[in-house]
Amino acid sequence: MKTCDSLKWLAMVVLMVAVAVPVGSAAMGPISSVVTDTPAGTTKYILQSVTVGGYTVDRSRLASGTSHRTLTSAASPIPELDDMDLSFGFANGETTDQFAVRMFNGALWKNSNGDNPDFFLFEAGTGDAASVAAILPGGVVGRPVTLGGGWGSTGCTNRGRSTDGAIGGNNQAIVGICWAITDLLDQNGNKLTNDSIIEGICCTARNGMDPAEWFAVVDRPYQARGPRPADGATDVLRDAILSWGPGEGAKSHDVYFGTDLASVTNASRNNPLGVLVSQAQDPNTFEPPGLLALGTTYYWRIDEVEGGTIHKGKIWSFVTEAIGDPIKNIAATASSAQPNMGPEKTVDGSGLTGDLHGTEGNTMWLSSGVGPNWIQYQFDKVYKLYDLKIWNSNQPIESALGLGAKDVKIEYSTDGVAWMPLSGVPPFARAPGLAGYAANTTVSFGGLLAKYVKLTINNSWSGLAVTGLSEVRFTYVPVAARAPNPASGATGVNPQTPLSWRAGREAAFHQVYVSTDKQAVINGTAPVVKVSEPRYEAPLELGRSYFWKVVEVNEAQNPKSWEGDVWTFTTAEALVVEDFERYNDVEGKGTRIYETWIDGYGTATNGAQVGYLQAPFAERTILHGGKQAMPLTYNNAGGITASEAVRTFDTPQDWTRHGVSTLVLYFYGDPDNAAGQVYAKINGAKVVYSGNANALKLPYWTPWNIDLATTGASLKAVAKLAIGVEGSGKGILYVDDIQLYRTAPAAAKEFLWIEAESGTLSKPLAIYNDAAASGGKYLSTENLGLIGARLDGVAKYTFTVKGGTYAIRGRVIEPAGGGSNSFWVRLPGAALNTTPLPANDGWINWNFAVGTTWHWDGIVNTDAANLAVRYTLPPGAHTLELAYREDGAQLDAIVITDAAN
Repeated sequence: MKTCDSLKWLAMVVLMVAVAVPVGSAAMGPISSVVTDTPAGTTKYILQSVTVGGYTVDRSRLASGTSHRTLTSAASPIPELDDMDLSFGFANGETTDQFAVRMFNGALWKNSNGDNPDFFLFEAGTGDAASVAAILPGGVVGRPVTLGGGWGSTGCTNRGRSTDGAIGGNNQAIVGICWAITDLLDQNGNKLTNDSIIEGICCTARNGMDPAEWFAVVDRPYQARGPRPADGATDVLRDAILSWGPGEGAKSHDVYFGTDLASVTNASRNNPLGVLVSQAQDPNTFEPPGLLALGTTYYWRIDEVEGGTIHKGKIWSFVTEAIGDPIKNIAATASSAQPNMGPEKTVDGSGLTGDLHGTEGNTMWLSSGVGPNWIQYQFDKVYKLYDLKIWNSNQPIESALGLGAKDVKIEYSTDGVAWMPLSGVPPFARAPGLAGYAANTTVSFGGLLAKYVKLTINNSWSGLAVTGLSEVRFTYVPVAARAPNPASGATGVNPQTPLSWRAGREAAFHQVYVSTDKQAVINGTAPVVKVSEPRYEAPLELGRSYFWKVVEVNEAQNPKSWEGDVWTFTTAEALVVEDFERYNDVEGKGTRIYETWIDGYGTATNGAQVGYLQAPFAERTILHGGKQAMPLTYNNAGGITASEAVRTFDTPQDWTRHGVSTLVLYFYGDPDNAAGQVYAKINGAKVVYSGNANALKLPYWTPWNIDLATTGASLKAVAKLAIGVEGSGKGILYVDDIQLYRTAPAAAKEFLWIEAESGTLSKPLAIYNDAAASGGKYLSTENLGLIGARLDGVAKYTFTVKGGTYAIRGRVIEPAGGGSNSFWVRLPGAALNTTPLPANDGWINWNFAVGTTWHWDGIVNTDAANLAVRYTLPPGAHTLELAYREDGAQLDAIVITDAAN
């Protein structure tokens, strides 16, 4: 299948989610109409609808697929490592035999369409001989089914053309085939049914193929979806608020909620069964009255109401938090123990599968038979105990000779000195001596406070002195604050993040201690704030480590307060103002880069152009971080004195919070740029870049630190930020990673730029021409074959530094074909953080990152796990040596800098 070059609408179909398609059913008839749309000023076609006979599928019900290329195998297709978005297709002349689309919509697919077509494949071309097969769950491939005829203007029963004029009058043929899941076969050759589930579609062509647009029909999302709490969630808070994504066309919602599954399943408006808790409500949220019961399973259903039609929803469920939480980190000691049957076995989970215990003796505690027999447990702090579950001794002999504990005295203590007896302790039930044994004794503590618990076994089931237990589990009432957010130990935390936690169950209010002084938090001398909700917006600064704790208070309880653990986190070094990652190429959504950063299009006073003329509009190769940067073309000619891009923030930003002092942005120039002056504007206050005058010509990321206090800008509500170039001439500037810092990252004190052609060279190294290289020239070798010895071709570069530790980066290319991406590098007189192999006489094997366009890469030591090399140099002159290692490796320029980044 050879895709026509003008059939470009697939790039726009990324808007649609993925699904797949089977082969032409004779009863189905041909595709009679394909309606597309052509955006103004483009040749890209967006599919609007497809009609097969009397059945029309519009764009909202079609999903395109993400696919895996596959190679032919005698057994089954073998997926390659990379996915390919179908919106780009293969180039003409592709010879791969098979092409597979997997996991449509991110999940398995099954028919929701009756006997109407489920799948569509579109392309313009002729002479292909192709077949399709279903990929069944688990990757099993069904038997292939041959497509009906070729893809020409005749012979294909299920072909169709776009309606005349619908694609701008081009009358471009859009040839397609459609089929239903029932047209496909399983691995035994049996026809699939409408109830069949498939994982994907594999297409094969004997003459090679170019996969084009694959679509599958998806059901309209009439039902409510996306429940919160998620379906099957556990440990849900008692004050949970239910929410969901509304179904398509829903005008109102009926909410069914209760603890009886049958009632929630069967209830209706005419028979509410006590679980229709809200009818015809507008919001897609519901707050149950009062607190939910602990440890309870709730069921709920949302019926979406569209006019007079009710779309009955799925049944969802969740389980609320348990009455008691298990205690972890328990230390166990005992009066005695048999070898490899120590008391720690009762609290380490050994022998348990889920909550069922096995019969292996070495997973249990067994005393030596010298009385009195006792086992004692120590917790990491005082807990309000709820209960204790017991798995008794469960060796295979238990049914004949009961070694398990029977009559037990339990004592508890908060300090290990003063002990109190627990009343109402039941006899411990006997274990069956069989695998799959569930705990069969529960001892209630009723909220007593303890750090220590001691069990003295007065009698075993056999009456013998030897006795033991398999496992115990203590649970406690969670009265202290827990589950902090940010999690303790978190780094890179946004200082705008409120502190939150799961409140202690009895808390009436909360005392929050926050400080950069850990001991002050421990001692309770840190600043404290009283809040009524388990949430606090602390005044945090960037780049600091904080400690905090919460004391839960209830004057009506005993004790009146519970002090929580001390937690810690570190805030991020910077706040992102703009990283250019959120933009895409989708039309009509306001998400293209030039729709946020407004340039000079349509004006006579602004020579700026943001983005490229064709998608992708953002820069995706020259990057400081992430996956995208902003290309800013400037053209200050014909009376234009400045080229400027402006972003207006939806909500003005406060740049006075979190200790912010500096705005940092990175820009990247081009050797062909005309001279100009980079500047920024903050709420209209102009700041001119005062660094290297040639920065616009450097194909390197230059950091620009702007001291906000010196700008004169209004920083409390920053509504506009502009980046521009003034002066004569034209060129292109790349901008990335605009961030706010409390302490600006250290700028380079030294930054040395060396053109590769400026050194003294020996053969076979030579200078070559390339307009894209800095200065139009680069260093390389040609047609030498074998890897070079270290002295076979050396370039030497002399430079002077003030002294310190330096990084060296090169602007490099590995030519197409691979295997040509290394040089030898040596810097005599430098102390290195990595030790080269002694036999190399100081030479480092530098394998740079592969790439067929000019890109920067730091020097690493390939013989030391690719460790980035840092050179510590005394003040004065030094000579960098670079030698031929692999034929064709290209070097354009060298940067030597003491910058951290």
